[in-house]
Amino acid sequence: MLRYFQKTLALLFLYSSVSESTINIVSLYDLMQADPSITYQKNCEASYFSYPDFPVAAYGQYHPSKGVFAESFIVKVANGRVCSRLGFSLVWNNLVRELLPQNYPITTVLNFFNQMKVEQRVPTKVSGKVAVLAGIEPDCYGHWLGEFLGRFAMLEMQGVKYDWLYVPHDKKYMKETLALLGVDSAKIIQPEGKHFYIQADELIIPSLTARRIPAKGSLDFQPCSLATMYCPLWVINYLRNKLLPMAEQMVPERKFNSKVFISRKDAGQRRMNNEDDVFKLFEKKGYSRYCMSDLSCIEQVALFARAESIVAAHGSALTNLLFCKSSVCVYEIFQNQFDSTFWQISQLVGLKHHCITTQAYDSSKSVKIDTTIDVKSLQKSIAQLL
Repeated sequence: MLRYFQKTLALLFLYSSVSESTINIVSLYDLMQADPSITYQKNCEASYFSYPDFPVAAYGQYHPSKGVFAESFIVKVANGRVCSRLGFSLVWNNLVRELLPQNYPITTVLNFFNQMKVEQRVPTKVSGKVAVLAGIEPDCYGHWLGEFLGRFAMLEMQGVKYDWLYVPHDKKYMKETLALLGVDSAKIIQPEGKHFYIQADELIIPSLTARRIPAKGSLDFQPCSLATMYCPLWVINYLRNKLLPMAEQMVPERKFNSKVFISRKDAGQRRMNNEDDVFKLFEKKGYSRYCMSDLSCIEQVALFARAESIVAAHGSALTNLLFCKSSVCVYEIFQNQFDSTFWQISQLVGLKHHCITTQAYDSSKSVKIDTTIDVKSLQKSIAQLL
């Protein structure tokens, strides 16, 4: 009787948020206790991670080298709602705490709803089962590969059937990778226009791929936009198993040099103003320069899979390190952004990762600024490494 009373109170509290038309943030486990129709399917157990400290950490509190990834899962909700490319899912009128991104403060999420006036909109009804792949940083190749496709991996690993995928599909790499994974484009709902905000007969929500659990009593974890993008081993293994065989079949064996220099001339940020001068240092040592926008996604997979040595400025192209053979040498050139995203991937894959700094971290400047590299200083660094 007591348990029934507690559930009744929980339901009254949760449903009251609908009538008051306010957005609350509620724990998934409280929602499941209040509504048994919400189903939970485990994907991977919680797992401990540990690797050598990031050698050039400027704000290491945001990317610890030891910690725990929470259990990954898939939730199914009748009449669930979701809005925007950011994939904010609503159960009744509640945001689910365990589904919110960790690299943004909760106030940022709430401000989004206020600015977009989500509560004043009427969702477009969609018949059938809608799986949500949308999420934070949809227009970043690195986040797309590790997080968006990681969520798709959960659906496939658990044999979850869906009628529609709610996922951005307007970038070249989005179209290419989903096609490679066998997704029918006719089943994709682009989260914009009338589908900016939808309500499905059943919403299928894969969890974050690498939600971190801070140590008990620890103050080292604070949600912040500087937090690095972690990629768990099960996501890496899924992408390798899926895409490496395709690259082997689809890309001619001798198409690329094994010594690779990644250009950022086509990037929107963190460009090297004197990249040509920087490349000359490596060209003398037999490296070839490649611009990722000139390559298809499967060609990028092949490029990294066949490389023996890779030089690149910090940037999303290095997410492709997950396709490398073990023991490949990586030389990552840092400007004003010092995060361990690609260092972490290298540790899991077993790469020889060297970090080259070209300046001291300046907190007064954006981590996205273009810079001019001190070529003489860089020359001394690579002379020691190469």
